[in-house]
Amino acid sequence: MNKFLNADLFMENPENYIRGEKISNIVPNNPCYVEHSIYFAETLSVFEDISKTKRLVLGLDYEYNILDSIASEQSNKDCYRAILFLKSFPDVYIDYHSYGDFVSADAFNKFLDNVDDILQTSKEISGKVENLSKKMTEHINETSAHAATESVVNNSIALRTDSGTLKASAAQNDDDLTTFAQIKTQISDAKSEMSAKLKEAKDELSHQINMKIEELIDNAPDALNTLKELADALTENKEGITAINAALANRYTKQESNEKFVAKAAFVLTDTTLEITL
Repeated sequence: MNKFLNADLFMENPENYIRGEKISNIVPNNPCYVEHSIYFAETLSVFEDISKTKRLVLGLDYEYNILDSIASEQSNKDCYRAILFLKSFPDVYIDYHSYGDFVSADAFNKFLDNVDDILQTSKEISGKVENLSKKMTEHINETSAHAATESVVNNSIALRTDSGTLKASAAQNDDDLTTFAQIKTQISDAKSEMSAKLKEAKDELSHQINMKIEELIDNAPDALNTLKELADALTENKEGITAINAALANRYTKQESNEKFVAKAAFVLTDTTLEITL
């Protein structure tokens, strides 16, 4: 039974109309009670199949059985509690409008017993839930319960520091979290590698320039041998460069040189010989 039905003396409640109720284990001439206590005789239809194509005939296949006088008197309609089958059938299916369900003292006592059992079970469950809730709260608040730690420990739950940060190990794979120290190290390594490559490129460029200059000097024509000799001399004596720079800074024009020569020179004429002293 799905649920108890309220009394419906005048067949006004749609919920009291039952469709396709199955009756099995039919023994001819033995009463078969309907599930919902009492039915209005005029609403009863009996079928041999669930598709309701084979209707049984009242008086030939079945009869109303066990009249309920109180229900009949209150509703002013014939009401019965059972059906008497005159033949053997594997199963039958019935439609009827129920007067309503009667609950016996025995059934009601069983219901009360079930209520007591349910209340006891509910009390036990409530106690278990309360206990679990308490343990869960303790588990959440107590970090040691799940071995959480601020340190980097394998296979453990990470605990944030007081400042809200998380500690981690250096990343091993591309999808691992990494540390700030590892990032700084990678940046520093990248800078060092870039500086080394820049120095290497600079040294190579200087080498190529020097090679070109040497090639130019070595391949100079004979008329420029003095240039090559000068370059070789300067290569051997770096102080020569300073001397040349000073000479260039103090260079004179031809007229200036003559004037300087005349101003500094001392002339002595002996017989036919002119002596010049600077």
